[in-house]
Amino acid sequence: MASFQKLARPRLLEQTFQYVTRGTPKVTRRLVNQSSPRKVQFEIIQDKTHHLTTQRLKRPVSPHLSIYQPQINSFLSISMRITGTFLSGGLYLFSCLYLLSLTLGIDMSSEHLASVFGAWPTGAQIAAKLFVAFPMSLHFFGSLRNMVQVAGKGVAGSRSMVRMGWVTVGAAAVTAVGLAGWV
Repeated sequence: MASFQKLARPRLLEQTFQYVTRGTPKVTRRLVNQSSPRKVQFEIIQDKTHHLTTQRLKRPVSPHLSIYQPQINSFLSISMRITGTFLSGGLYLFSCLYLLSLTLGIDMSSEHLASVFGAWPTGAQIAAKLFVAFPMSLHFFGSLRNMVQVAGKGVAGSRSMVRMGWVTVGAAAVTAVGLAGWV
């Protein structure tokens, strides 16, 4: 109880404040009142490079995509991400529809899906197959290309990288046409 009474003393806070502020110079009221406010005038000066400065402000902060020349490696890198998202998103959508088919009253049996697809015109069937087969084959051959590059096999320089990229696109196109034409 005695320790609580020591803490409750009002002079304790004052003693602590005096201890903390000990050694700091004291400013008298007279010195504070002697200072007078000064008026500061600002003058805007336009220099000779004002026009260049305003042009710089309108420029983009970092280099924009328009200054880069498109290359096969950047195209394949971007397309790998897009095709992976497209294929996995389609798989998730189909899986969710399949799981909810009884609740939604949709017939998602293999027989029904095959009969609906078989009722389409031949051109629509081939277009639908190409729509799925090309991203799938491009992603597959792009993954093989990536594994070969990571292993360092057959990569002698930038020309071989470009050649390998075009071989990937060609193999994906041929495979997609073959898969779409397969009955």
